[in-house]
Formats: sequence, C-alpha cells, structure tokens
Amino acid sequence: MSPALFFQGPTGRALIKSYLLIGLVLIGTAVAFFTLRVTEEVALQDRLTTRFIARFAAPTLLLPQHGLTPQQEHDLRASLLAIKDVTFPFVLTDREGRPHFWNEWRVGVPLPERYADLLAQDPRNPSDPHVRQVLELVRRFDRRREPIAVLVPGEERPIGHLHYGASSLGARVRWMPWLEAAAILVFMSVALLAFRNIKRSEQRSIWVGMAKETAHQLGTPLTSMNGWLALLSETGGAPGAVRPGAGGPQAAQATGAGAADSVLDREQVLGELARDLQRLTKVTERFSQIGRRPKLSLGRADQVAERVCAYFRRRLPHLGSHVRIESYLEEVPLAPLNEELLEWVLENLIKNALDAIDKAQGLVEVTCRYRPELQSVEILVSDNGKGMTPALQRRIFEPGFSTRKAGWGMGLVLVRRIVEEYHGGDVDVARSAPGVGTTMRVTLKAG
Repeated sequence: MSPALFFQGPTGRALIKSYLLIGLVLIGTAVAFFTLRVTEEVALQDRLTTRFIARFAAPTLLLPQHGLTPQQEHDLRASLLAIKDVTFPFVLTDREGRPHFWNEWRVGVPLPERYADLLAQDPRNPSDPHVRQVLELVRRFDRRREPIAVLVPGEERPIGHLHYGASSLGARVRWMPWLEAAAILVFMSVALLAFRNIKRSEQRSIWVGMAKETAHQLGTPLTSMNGWLALLSETGGAPGAVRPGAGGPQAAQATGAGAADSVLDREQVLGELARDLQRLTKVTERFSQIGRRPKLSLGRADQVAERVCAYFRRRLPHLGSHVRIESYLEEVPLAPLNEELLEWVLENLIKNALDAIDKAQGLVEVTCRYRPELQSVEILVSDNGKGMTPALQRRIFEPGFSTRKAGWGMGLVLVRRIVEEYHGGDVDVARSAPGVGTTMRVTLKAG
C-alpha cells in the first residue's frame, strides 16, 4: 500500500491525529520544562539579591538617619542606588520589628517624609495606617519565606531582619507555561477546524467533479447510440440499407469523409451499437473500481497504450482536429497493472494534450519504454500545445483546478489516484514551457 493511500484511510487519519496530539504534548512539555528552569533561575537571583541586601545594604539602612558621618552618608546613598531596581518587594525591620525601610515602588506603600515618624511607631500597635499595612505585608512575607537576619560585626544579635516577597518577574514567568499551553491549544484547535473545513470543501469538489466526469464519460457513447437509433427509426428498422447522411454525426464518424454519400448496412449499425454498449460497460467498470482496491495482474503497458492511441485516432476525424497522434511503443516487460484503469489514465492525458493544442498542425506523441536502471516502465504523453508556467504545474493535481473554462478539475486527480495509490507508481510533469508544449510522465514498477 502506498503511503498516500495509507494516510487517507481511517488508520492513517487516526495516526495523524495521534502524531498531532503527541507533538502538542511534547511541545507543551518542552515549554513547561524551559519555563521551569527560567523560574528557578529567577528565584535563585532573588535569593542572591536578598542576601546581598542583607549583607551590605541593610546594615546601613538600619542606622539612625541623623548624625551620620560622611562615609555613612556615602554608604547610604550607594545602598539606595543598589536596591533601586530590585524586582521583588522587601521590608527592613529592626530588633523590635519596627519597619525602617521598604522599596515603596514594589511594596505599594509610600514611605513617610520623616524618618523620625517611623522610629516613633510602636510595632505592636502602630498609629500610622501605612505602617500597619507594611507590618501586615511583613507577616504575609514571613508565612511564605523565612526572613533573613541582618548582622553587623561586633553584634551578637541581629540588628534587624529582611522580609521579602516574590519577584514580579518570577510571578509572570510562573504563569507562562499555562499561557503558552492555552495558546498552543487554541492554535491547534483553529488549525484542526481549518483542516476539517478544507477537507470538507475538497470532498465537495471531488463529489461534484466525479458527478460531472461520470456524466461526461457516459455522454459520449450515449450520444452515439442515440444517433444510430435515430437512423434506424428513419428507415423503420428495415434490413436494407441505412444512409448515415440522414442521421447524427456519429454515423459520419464511423465512415469517414464521404459518409453522407455512402451506404451502411444493418450489420455495421449493430456493430457500432455494440461498440458503444461496450464503452458504457467499460465506463461503469472504471467508476466501480474507484474507492476500492482494484485487482492488479501482470500486463504489458505498451499494448494498453496502443489500444488507447488507436481509439483516439478513430475519433480524430470526428473531432475536426488537424492533429496527428504518433506512438513510439517499445515492447516492455510485464508490470502489475489494471488495464481498464490504465486505459483511463492514458485517455485523460491524451485528451488533455488534445485540448492544449492551439496550433494549426498539432502533434501528440505517446512513448512507452523500459528504464532498466530504475526497473520501471515509463509512459510519456507529449504535445506541442500551450504549455504551462511553473505556477500552473504546481496546481494541476489539485481537486477542482482546471486551466479550461469548461474544465472540472477531476481528470488529473483521478490520474494521480489511479497511478500512485492503486499502482504504486508516479505521475508528474516531465517538462513544460509556455508556447512549446507539455510532457506528462507515468512511471510504473516493472515485474
């Protein structure tokens, strides 16, 4: 089974969904792991910063703010500058638990204008509402993190404590995995919904195209049969002669240029009707094999190509086309194929080649050869028609896409499905250039 056919089946679609889910889980896990590492790094930096403040800045900040020596004033300004951009809230308290300093831009509580107002507060029952708010924040900090003692040389007991909370950066980083997971889920949901809508649109296009292709395939032999029946009706079904000039164009096709003056006997009419009925049977058999695995048997691709070329050569006078169909068919090794479906492939390719010809003298060449180095059979259908730009070449196998106004965009879709999914081969544009022509290539595995 070819990969393309496998992934279009129920098992293949289930595997695709599983891969998407596994990919989503792996991406989410990687993002969560990375964010966790970043969070740990931020927490480590916060701990190092708190120790730095407790070791170097806090002793200066806890000193009385009046009567400082010049060196102490310098140290105080340096300490304030060092902790200016700290990203976490902290509060410095003395031995009695009285707050002396806090970074108001993180704590959210303004410092009093006079330092003496802080020293006058009773930490057990402060009168200043701002101090009460800060002390409540201190208790909240201590429930989550143990305060750091502030030590100075010559003192056995700590002169105060540093109470601190979570970094605002750390808090934002901790939320990142959830936000990223939500974003990934939303993206995947939108992508799956869009994929589902695209799939439905393609299915609608395929069904419409298949219906039109069916009508087209059945229409040709039915039109021919109607023409012959009209001729029989005009002669009353007598066993004598039938003049095709009195009937439809299909009779003219059967006898060539002088059909209007020639006479066809009843056996010829019945033969043509039998041929059209055979054509209808063939069309029915072809469509019955779409959607299920066709049976492959060893056959000669060159013989199939010869039959298709002969069929189109008989139709050329009726088409009123100045086109020659040349075939260069080598005797190739046997290959596993379904002759009915391979005929359908070649008919579509030759029909496209005929439609593409825009010159007074058109030429379609069908080549079948064996490629021993690839152990494959190669069939080439070339024309000297309009050719295609690279942009068109990339789109010709899309369902519903056609370069003709009356085209339905299903011929090459069926060709690709038959060749690649049913025969395990390959079909592509071997070469094409605007104004020069196009060569389509079908490759089948030999033996």
